[in-house]
Amino acid sequence: MFQYFIYALALSSSFAAARIGPSDVKQYLSDVSGNRLKEIHPLDWKIDGASKDDSNTIELNPSETMQRFDGMGGSFMRAGSTVFNKMPENVQGQILADLFDQKDGASFVLGKIPIGATDFGVPTWYTYADEQQSEDLPDFNMDHDTLESQDGFVPYVRRAQEAAGRPLRLQATLDYPPDWMLNTSTPLPFADINSTYIPALANYYYKYYKEIANQGLRLDYVALVNEVTDSYVNISYPNMRTLLVDYVAPMFRAAEHAPQLTWSAKFSRRVTQEASPAFYEMDGVQDSTDVIFYHGYDCNYGPAEDIGWECTGSAGLNTTCPYLEDAAREMRTFYEQYGRNRTIWMTELCYASEFGDYNVSHGCPVIPRLDFDDAMQWGDMIFADLNIVGANGWIYWNLILDTTGGPWLDSAEHNDPNPNEQQPVIVADPESGEYYLTGVYFAMNHFSRYIAVDSVRIGASANGVYPTIQFTAYTNADRNQITIVCMNDDPDTHSFTLKYKHLSTEVTMPAISFLTLVFDI
Repeated sequence: MFQYFIYALALSSSFAAARIGPSDVKQYLSDVSGNRLKEIHPLDWKIDGASKDDSNTIELNPSETMQRFDGMGGSFMRAGSTVFNKMPENVQGQILADLFDQKDGASFVLGKIPIGATDFGVPTWYTYADEQQSEDLPDFNMDHDTLESQDGFVPYVRRAQEAAGRPLRLQATLDYPPDWMLNTSTPLPFADINSTYIPALANYYYKYYKEIANQGLRLDYVALVNEVTDSYVNISYPNMRTLLVDYVAPMFRAAEHAPQLTWSAKFSRRVTQEASPAFYEMDGVQDSTDVIFYHGYDCNYGPAEDIGWECTGSAGLNTTCPYLEDAAREMRTFYEQYGRNRTIWMTELCYASEFGDYNVSHGCPVIPRLDFDDAMQWGDMIFADLNIVGANGWIYWNLILDTTGGPWLDSAEHNDPNPNEQQPVIVADPESGEYYLTGVYFAMNHFSRYIAVDSVRIGASANGVYPTIQFTAYTNADRNQITIVCMNDDPDTHSFTLKYKHLSTEVTMPAISFLTLVFDI
């Protein structure tokens, strides 16, 4: 009888374990108290009682699936390669591991690269064909960007790819073509293209793509012109349509492993909704557009005009971006009308002082910032883009800058001002040989490290959860693991009940924190 009792108890325990199913929930915490991506005690599942209170819950619904996750990353500018190359060799390896190692680093897999000079394309303005020449561009030359001796970005990208141990997905864009291709009747910084040179400009993109391939990299996406009509070269919509539809798209369609194309990335979500439909309704544009890109500079535009980033909170550090969720909803409206289920990425965002959107007169610290509290604002941005816009990928602006937020290129005629300090993912100090992981680094890391590439966002609904808690949930490509990223932007601790099918577990969110939860199913 006693043996039978032991057998029955074991059978009952096995049945209960089989019924519960998922593994314990692993927890990875970063918070204002000093934890950084720290694995803390796992959470046990409990079987929900029939009468259990459903208030203060986040409930997962894996059968509701949404967009694919392509990953995260940042931009490889010459400014970054200049600072990086000044760091000690062993420190360079540590920086790359922190950013690109697919196990112990941020697991970045996306990268943005320039086509010629940018505001961070130091030290002087340049193109790959400065002198006027024939349409086939016989003097096209990318040595400025391919040679490590010139702090070119290409060796920087190659080393990052080696650290990642996998190909990076690269997206390129151009601020300005060579001056001789521009219409002299519309001076810089907002010149139009001279339509006579549209074939030459199309060849400029093609030669760039071929040289990137010759350098051992693969170019996956091209946005023809950066923030067109907003910030840099002002190619008219008719000329842009001719460039994309009649020249670039046919040229690349015939190429092997050709990159996917889009016309531009407007400077904000709201501007994309306001100004892009007129272009997408032009003949042939939809059929020549492979992907949708946009930028995230909405904090000083539209209803937020002259407000910009504001820093609040008990320490005066937490930032706010007015009307962010409204702007994200407008971007989603645009995508629903014109996206055609294409891949959509947010491809540039940072704190930038150049247009007054980040202003110390609003109570904000000088940039670049090193405080962890700053992670909360970037969490707001990422949650808005993943949950509201439905973005597949997310690319920050400069990966690496120095302790001044530079170096930047001083070229007023190209709308590149001085000073122009900006916020990078990593702040490096060549004088001391030290570097610093910023709030944006930790915010991005909680998504990029733990959500596997090709995961799919799943349903996750809240009932009565404290309003400073944000979250998103993904299941991996094999549908055998779920990851939930949570953020508590509040100086007090809050908790909620996580529900999955007939199971629940209690989650505690410390003050000013990110918490990523992972469990196998």
